[in-house]
Amino acid sequence: PFTGTRIALEDWQRFMTRSHMCAVLARKLVCFGGVCFMNQPLKHATMVLLRCRNYSLPIAAPAWSAWLEGHQHIVWSVAFHPISSLLATGSYDSTVKLWLLTSDGSNWTCTATLKGHCDGVTSVAFHPSLPLLASGSNDKTAKLWRLSSDNSSATCVATLEGHSDPLSSVAFHPTAPLLATGSWDNTAKLW
Repeated sequence: PFTGTRIALEDWQRFMTRSHMCAVLARKLVCFGGVCFMNQPLKHATMVLLRCRNYSLPIAAPAWSAWLEGHQHIVWSVAFHPISSLLATGSYDSTVKLWLLTSDGSNWTCTATLKGHCDGVTSVAFHPSLPLLASGSNDKTAKLWRLSSDNSSATCVATLEGHSDPLSSVAFHPTAPLLATGSWDNTAKLW
């Protein structure tokens, strides 16, 4: 609905609530790019939020509902499947785990541990429509995993090599047959 980077005031008001704008002001106007422009940024951010106290936040603060244990080291990345009750986690233990929501909706169960990387898994992403999962790793590779029909397991179908440093991110294009990988080698690659 917007043309270029300019938007009409009424469009801005339609997409932003007053409470959200207050939070944005408190967060963005005080510091930019990790550099704070005021002597006491926390004090000034608090003042902005206090002036906005008459406006409630649009949603309540979230609370955790499940504790997923099983990795042997730090979990670097998580991704939900776009349509199934499936979660992928990537860990510094060099594995990807697949978690399915139980049929009664009360808990998550680890159904598969995907092994194939030889260093920590830093990023995971599900394809928006195909039964594919991508994982990026400190081992300088990305892997493509084909999910089983019931999403309880996956098989590595490709290893993508070409970066000279660890991968930091993987992402599928929403409609085109493309996977993007980002790396510490200061490049992004499209596959």
